[in-house]
Amino acid sequence: MGSSYITGTPEQGWQTEQRDRYALVLLNATGAQLLLRNENGTGALPTVCIPRFTRPAQKITSLVKREWGITGVLLWSNRIEPPKEIEYFAVLEVVGDIGVAPAPLKWCDAEAAIARVGSVEAGIIEGARIKALQPRFDADPEPFSRIGWMGRVQEWIGTLAPVDLYEFAQFNGSETFSLVKFITSTQPLWFKAVGKPNIREFSITLLLSRLFPGYVPKILGSDPLINGWVMEGAGDSTLRESNEIDEWSQAARLLAQLQVESISHMTELLKAGCHDRRPDVLKRLIRPFFDVMAELMQWQTKTDPAPLTRHELSDLASDIAEALDKLDHFGIPVTLGHGDCGPGNIVIEHGDCVLIDWAESYVGCPFFTLEYLVAHLKKARSSLVGQEHKLREAYVRTWAFAISHEQIAQAFSVAPLIAAYAYAACSPSWQDAERLSFPRLPAYFRSMTRTMKKEADRFRLERPICRV
Repeated sequence: MGSSYITGTPEQGWQTEQRDRYALVLLNATGAQLLLRNENGTGALPTVCIPRFTRPAQKITSLVKREWGITGVLLWSNRIEPPKEIEYFAVLEVVGDIGVAPAPLKWCDAEAAIARVGSVEAGIIEGARIKALQPRFDADPEPFSRIGWMGRVQEWIGTLAPVDLYEFAQFNGSETFSLVKFITSTQPLWFKAVGKPNIREFSITLLLSRLFPGYVPKILGSDPLINGWVMEGAGDSTLRESNEIDEWSQAARLLAQLQVESISHMTELLKAGCHDRRPDVLKRLIRPFFDVMAELMQWQTKTDPAPLTRHELSDLASDIAEALDKLDHFGIPVTLGHGDCGPGNIVIEHGDCVLIDWAESYVGCPFFTLEYLVAHLKKARSSLVGQEHKLREAYVRTWAFAISHEQIAQAFSVAPLIAAYAYAACSPSWQDAERLSFPRLPAYFRSMTRTMKKEADRFRLERPICRV
């Protein structure tokens, strides 16, 4: 679902600090050897613990580097079935100058290692080697699970830019996804690749780079066989680290400029894979979405905050339908929007900024994106709360060249309500029974629905969100 857009009251008790333990299969560049931990004369896979709900690739590779001085590339991770004391495993390729294994680890022939460890770990090692050493084909469905892929990407970068590569940091990794930062002799470069269900981000990113080069990082090269691309680093800081309201306002101004310029490109953006969040589409989701929300409210076991009743949900659905009708009537142009417009996706440097991570881009009301940015400011920057009007003013000044002040004021009167609804209803998670079996997700949707209720109460009172 991307960054949380929770501005309501979360249910108490569902957010707790938890950690997951991973058994590590650390293979050498040929897959013939791996690192074992000596344990009472036998062997065992080394393990690490990372915080739950964090990126395994980033956390595991940084821990392996810090604890043992090993540079590793995460190939994939998965759950151990059936679950044991250790619930997860991760497979890594050890790269660079390996040398002597750091204590308490020891290099061991893979076949010998299988004989030394327990049956569960032996099965993990055997499966890991088969998958990691599978021959590479042009249309490999799992390209980043194979030993040697990092070396191939580094060679590719060498053909795209005349730079020396010094080191890299892996931020995301799986069989089909990758995000790696390369430190070079000139400027940082990034490699990103996407798989299902975010394959559309590949075509969207390339289109935005072509249509709006000043608003996104520069693409140096792309490969459709792996849905991957290499791009220049746009800066080392994001809006997440900023306490300056002027930088947040600059981001709002840039967002408005991009949206105004995108008005004439709706057909291309939809064809590239942007989500369709135009009013008619959002209206069709109202009934099925609130039917599920009624069921999720019944699942709630805690009394504070109280679950919404069916009558309250019915009224809320009616309010959203009315707000969508009004938005349609206001004549606001349909534009490009960023459905995950958190501060971490806005890179800033020397007063400039660019937008990244367009997997949740959409075609629809432009003002939703501003509401997401404002919600993040309120949640993440308590020192700036009370100054969000400056973001709106910066945003409005750009839009005032395209539509009337009256249209802007009308749109702001309904945007907070519809933005919260669109963010939740356009997530596929509420239609996934398996994912809803995890308590954290129903709690999230109940919280989002309460947020909508608060905005709907303001909507009924016709309380303006912004005066222009």
